Amino acid sequence: MLKLLIVDDEYLERMVLKHHIENDPSLQIKIVGEASSGREAISMFLKTNPAIILMDIKMPELDGLQTAEIIKQHNNAVEIIFITAYSYFSYAKQAIQLRPADYLLKPVKPADLYASIKKAIQFADERKANKFTSTTLQEFPAEAQLDENFLISQLKDYISKNFNDKITLDDLAQIVHYNPSYISSLFKKNTGLGINDYITNIRIKEATRLLVDTDKSIDDIAGLVGLSNNSYITFLFKKSLGITPSTYRRLYSKGK
Repeated sequence: MLKLLIVDDEYLERMVLKHHIENDPSLQIKIVGEASSGREAISMFLKTNPAIILMDIKMPELDGLQTAEIIKQHNNAVEIIFITAYSYFSYAKQAIQLRPADYLLKPVKPADLYASIKKAIQFADERKANKFTSTTLQEFPAEAQLDENFLISQLKDYISKNFNDKITLDDLAQIVHYNPSYISSLFKKNTGLGINDYITNIRIKEATRLLVDTDKSIDDIAGLVGLSNNSYITFLFKKSLGITPSTYRRLYSKGK
Protein backbone atom coordinates (compact mmCIF):
# COMPACT_ATOMS: atom_id res chain seq x y z
CA MET A 1 0.00 0.00 0.00
CA LEU A 2 1.48 3.35 -1.07
CA LYS A 3 1.78 6.27 1.35
CA LEU A 4 0.26 9.68 0.63
CA LEU A 5 0.81 13.11 2.18
CA ILE A 6 -1.79 15.91 1.99
CA VAL A 7 -0.45 19.49 1.91
CA ASP A 8 -2.85 22.44 2.10
CA ASP A 9 -2.89 25.49 4.35
CA GLU A 10 -6.71 25.31 4.64
CA TYR A 11 -7.89 22.87 7.34
CA LEU A 12 -11.25 22.28 5.68
CA GLU A 13 -9.62 21.51 2.33
CA ARG A 14 -7.38 18.91 3.99
CA MET A 15 -10.34 17.29 5.73
CA VAL A 16 -12.36 17.11 2.51
CA LEU A 17 -9.48 15.51 0.62
CA LYS A 18 -8.89 13.05 3.46
CA HIS A 19 -12.58 12.16 3.60
CA HIS A 20 -12.79 11.50 -0.13
CA ILE A 21 -9.67 9.32 -0.12
CA GLU A 22 -10.73 7.30 2.90
CA ASN A 23 -14.18 6.89 1.37
CA ASP A 24 -12.74 4.83 -1.49
CA PRO A 25 -10.86 1.80 -0.13
CA SER A 26 -10.17 0.63 -3.69
CA LEU A 27 -7.42 3.26 -3.90
CA GLN A 28 -5.18 1.20 -1.62
CA ILE A 29 -3.60 4.37 -0.21
CA LYS A 30 -2.45 5.10 3.33
CA ILE A 31 -2.54 8.75 4.40
CA VAL A 32 0.59 9.27 6.50
CA GLY A 33 0.14 12.95 7.31
CA GLU A 34 -1.46 16.32 6.70
CA ALA A 35 0.70 19.42 6.45
CA SER A 36 -0.58 22.98 6.69
CA SER A 37 2.54 24.67 5.27
CA GLY A 38 5.44 24.05 2.97
CA ARG A 39 7.93 23.75 5.82
CA GLU A 40 5.73 21.27 7.66
CA ALA A 41 5.32 19.32 4.42
CA ILE A 42 9.10 19.00 3.99
CA SER A 43 9.48 17.83 7.59
CA MET A 44 6.70 15.25 7.23
CA PHE A 45 8.07 14.09 3.91
CA LEU A 46 11.50 13.40 5.41
CA LYS A 47 9.91 11.46 8.29
CA THR A 48 7.31 9.44 6.35
CA ASN A 49 8.73 9.19 2.80
CA PRO A 50 5.37 9.13 0.97
CA ALA A 51 5.18 7.97 -2.64
CA ILE A 52 2.46 10.51 -3.50
CA ILE A 53 1.84 14.09 -2.34
CA LEU A 54 -1.32 16.14 -2.86
CA MET A 55 0.14 19.66 -2.94
CA ASP A 56 -1.78 22.93 -2.89
CA ILE A 57 0.09 25.53 -4.96
CA LYS A 58 -1.01 28.69 -3.15
CA MET A 59 0.35 28.69 0.40
CA PRO A 60 2.01 31.40 2.53
CA GLU A 61 5.80 31.52 2.89
CA LEU A 62 6.85 28.47 0.88
CA ASP A 63 4.27 27.92 -1.84
CA GLY A 64 3.52 24.52 -3.30
CA LEU A 65 5.92 24.91 -6.22
CA GLN A 66 8.85 25.88 -3.97
CA THR A 67 8.01 23.07 -1.55
CA ALA A 68 7.80 20.51 -4.35
CA GLU A 69 11.15 21.64 -5.74
CA ILE A 70 12.84 21.10 -2.36
CA ILE A 71 11.18 17.71 -1.90
CA LYS A 72 12.16 16.62 -5.41
CA GLN A 73 15.80 17.41 -4.53
CA HIS A 74 15.55 14.78 -1.79
CA ASN A 75 13.61 12.24 -3.85
CA ASN A 76 12.89 12.91 -7.49
CA ALA A 77 10.72 9.78 -7.71
CA VAL A 78 7.94 11.14 -5.49
CA GLU A 79 4.70 11.70 -7.43
CA ILE A 80 3.16 15.12 -6.85
CA ILE A 81 -0.40 16.10 -7.69
CA PHE A 82 -0.76 19.89 -7.70
CA ILE A 83 -4.01 21.46 -6.55
CA THR A 84 -4.77 24.99 -7.71
CA ALA A 85 -7.55 27.54 -7.78
CA TYR A 86 -5.66 29.72 -10.25
CA SER A 87 -7.54 30.59 -13.42
CA TYR A 88 -4.52 31.27 -15.60
CA PHE A 89 -2.17 28.79 -17.10
CA SER A 90 1.02 30.79 -16.52
CA TYR A 91 1.30 29.39 -13.00
CA ALA A 92 1.18 25.85 -14.31
CA LYS A 93 4.14 26.39 -16.59
CA GLN A 94 6.36 26.78 -13.53
CA ALA A 95 5.16 23.37 -12.35
CA ILE A 96 5.89 21.48 -15.55
CA GLN A 97 9.64 21.35 -14.85
CA LEU A 98 8.83 19.42 -11.66
CA ARG A 99 7.09 16.70 -13.72
CA PRO A 100 3.91 16.43 -11.62
CA ALA A 101 1.74 13.33 -11.88
CA ASP A 102 -1.35 15.48 -12.41
CA TYR A 103 -3.15 18.75 -11.63
CA LEU A 104 -6.48 19.29 -9.91
CA LEU A 105 -8.61 22.43 -9.99
CA LYS A 106 -10.43 23.65 -6.90
CA PRO A 107 -13.09 22.83 -5.90
CA VAL A 108 -11.78 19.29 -6.31
CA LYS A 109 -14.36 16.80 -7.52
CA PRO A 110 -14.12 13.30 -5.98
CA ALA A 111 -14.04 11.61 -9.41
CA ASP A 112 -11.15 13.83 -10.53
CA LEU A 113 -9.31 13.21 -7.26
CA TYR A 114 -9.63 9.43 -7.60
CA ALA A 115 -8.51 9.54 -11.23
CA SER A 116 -5.44 11.63 -10.35
CA ILE A 117 -4.43 9.38 -7.47
CA LYS A 118 -4.82 6.28 -9.64
CA LYS A 119 -2.62 7.94 -12.26
CA ALA A 120 0.02 8.71 -9.61
CA ILE A 121 -0.15 5.13 -8.32
CA GLN A 122 0.42 3.86 -11.84
CA PHE A 123 3.44 6.15 -12.28
CA ALA A 124 4.83 5.08 -8.90
CA ASP A 125 4.38 1.40 -9.76
CA GLU A 126 6.10 1.92 -13.12
CA ARG A 127 9.01 3.64 -11.42
CA LYS A 128 9.27 0.77 -8.95
CA ALA A 129 9.36 -1.72 -11.81
CA ASN A 130 12.11 0.34 -13.46
CA LYS A 131 9.91 1.02 -16.46
CA PHE A 132 9.56 4.74 -15.95
CA THR A 133 13.06 5.86 -16.93
CA SER A 134 14.52 9.14 -18.03
CA THR A 135 14.61 7.70 -21.54
CA THR A 136 10.84 7.25 -21.44
CA LEU A 137 10.39 10.83 -20.37
CA GLN A 138 12.60 12.13 -23.15
CA GLU A 139 10.47 10.40 -25.78
CA PHE A 140 7.84 13.10 -25.45
CA PRO A 141 8.26 16.53 -27.06
CA ALA A 142 7.94 19.63 -24.91
CA GLU A 143 4.28 20.28 -25.77
CA ALA A 144 3.31 16.68 -25.09
CA GLN A 145 4.92 16.83 -21.64
CA LEU A 146 2.34 19.42 -20.75
CA ASP A 147 -0.52 17.67 -19.00
CA GLU A 148 -3.36 17.84 -21.50
CA ASN A 149 -6.04 17.31 -18.87
CA PHE A 150 -4.92 20.39 -16.99
CA LEU A 151 -4.87 22.53 -20.11
CA ILE A 152 -8.37 21.41 -21.04
CA SER A 153 -9.52 22.06 -17.46
CA GLN A 154 -8.13 25.59 -17.64
CA LEU A 155 -9.97 26.24 -20.89
CA LYS A 156 -13.22 24.82 -19.51
CA ASP A 157 -12.83 26.84 -16.33
CA TYR A 158 -12.38 30.07 -18.26
CA ILE A 159 -15.34 29.29 -20.53
CA SER A 160 -17.62 28.43 -17.59
CA LYS A 161 -16.85 31.81 -15.97
CA ASN A 162 -16.99 33.93 -19.13
CA PHE A 163 -19.50 32.28 -21.49
CA ASN A 164 -21.78 35.32 -21.17
CA ASP A 165 -19.10 37.42 -22.91
CA LYS A 166 -17.71 37.14 -26.39
CA ILE A 167 -15.06 34.39 -26.42
CA THR A 168 -12.84 33.75 -29.41
CA LEU A 169 -10.25 31.08 -30.06
CA ASP A 170 -7.58 33.79 -30.06
CA ASP A 171 -8.73 34.92 -26.60
CA LEU A 172 -8.31 31.40 -25.24
CA ALA A 173 -4.95 30.98 -26.94
CA GLN A 174 -3.64 34.16 -25.28
CA ILE A 175 -4.84 33.01 -21.85
CA VAL A 176 -3.02 29.68 -21.97
CA HIS A 177 -0.10 30.99 -24.06
CA TYR A 178 -0.43 28.43 -26.82
CA ASN A 179 -1.06 28.45 -30.55
CA PRO A 180 -4.80 28.69 -31.47
CA SER A 181 -4.67 25.72 -33.84
CA TYR A 182 -2.90 23.61 -31.20
CA ILE A 183 -5.48 24.21 -28.47
CA SER A 184 -8.32 23.82 -30.98
CA SER A 185 -7.19 20.36 -32.05
CA LEU A 186 -6.27 19.38 -28.48
CA PHE A 187 -9.67 20.45 -27.16
CA LYS A 188 -11.54 18.46 -29.80
CA LYS A 189 -9.35 15.41 -29.23
CA ASN A 190 -10.07 15.46 -25.49
CA THR A 191 -13.75 16.47 -25.48
CA GLY A 192 -15.07 15.33 -28.84
CA LEU A 193 -16.33 18.87 -29.47
CA GLY A 194 -14.92 21.93 -31.16
CA ILE A 195 -14.39 24.87 -28.83
CA ASN A 196 -17.23 26.90 -30.39
CA ASP A 197 -19.63 23.95 -30.09
CA TYR A 198 -18.63 23.49 -26.46
CA ILE A 199 -19.26 27.17 -25.71
CA THR A 200 -22.63 26.99 -27.46
CA ASN A 201 -23.63 23.96 -25.39
CA ILE A 202 -22.74 25.80 -22.18
CA ARG A 203 -24.81 28.80 -23.27
CA ILE A 204 -27.81 26.68 -24.22
CA LYS A 205 -27.64 24.80 -20.92
CA GLU A 206 -27.69 28.06 -18.97
CA ALA A 207 -30.44 29.43 -21.20
CA THR A 208 -32.63 26.39 -20.48
CA ARG A 209 -32.13 26.95 -16.76
CA LEU A 210 -33.14 30.59 -17.02
CA LEU A 211 -36.18 29.72 -19.14
CA VAL A 212 -37.40 27.29 -16.49
CA ASP A 213 -36.39 29.14 -13.31
CA THR A 214 -37.10 32.77 -14.25
CA ASP A 215 -39.65 34.86 -16.11
CA LYS A 216 -37.02 36.86 -18.00
CA SER A 217 -37.72 37.58 -21.64
CA ILE A 218 -35.99 35.49 -24.29
CA ASP A 219 -34.09 38.61 -25.46
CA ASP A 220 -32.82 39.17 -21.92
CA ILE A 221 -31.81 35.54 -21.56
CA ALA A 222 -29.96 35.69 -24.87
CA GLY A 223 -27.93 38.62 -23.58
CA LEU A 224 -27.24 36.93 -20.24
CA VAL A 225 -25.74 33.85 -21.90
CA GLY A 226 -23.65 35.69 -24.46
CA LEU A 227 -25.94 35.33 -27.47
CA SER A 228 -26.76 38.35 -29.57
CA ASN A 229 -30.55 38.31 -29.82
CA ASN A 230 -33.85 36.42 -29.86
CA SER A 231 -33.39 35.24 -33.45
CA TYR A 232 -29.98 33.69 -32.83
CA ILE A 233 -30.92 31.92 -29.62
CA THR A 234 -34.02 30.58 -31.38
CA PHE A 235 -31.87 29.29 -34.23
CA LEU A 236 -29.50 27.53 -31.81
CA PHE A 237 -32.37 26.00 -29.81
CA LYS A 238 -33.93 24.60 -32.96
CA LYS A 239 -30.59 23.26 -34.11
CA SER A 240 -29.63 21.69 -30.77
CA LEU A 241 -32.95 20.79 -29.14
CA GLY A 242 -35.37 20.77 -32.05
CA ILE A 243 -37.68 23.32 -30.41
CA THR A 244 -37.83 27.08 -29.84
CA PRO A 245 -37.02 28.72 -26.48
CA SER A 246 -40.71 29.60 -26.08
CA THR A 247 -41.73 25.98 -26.58
CA TYR A 248 -39.04 24.80 -24.16
CA ARG A 249 -40.35 27.20 -21.50
CA ARG A 250 -43.92 26.08 -22.04
CA LEU A 251 -42.98 22.40 -21.78
CA TYR A 252 -40.60 22.53 -18.83
CA SER A 253 -41.36 25.66 -16.82
CA LYS A 254 -41.90 24.93 -13.13
CA GLY A 255 -44.79 27.37 -13.12
CA LYS A 256 -46.69 25.73 -16.01
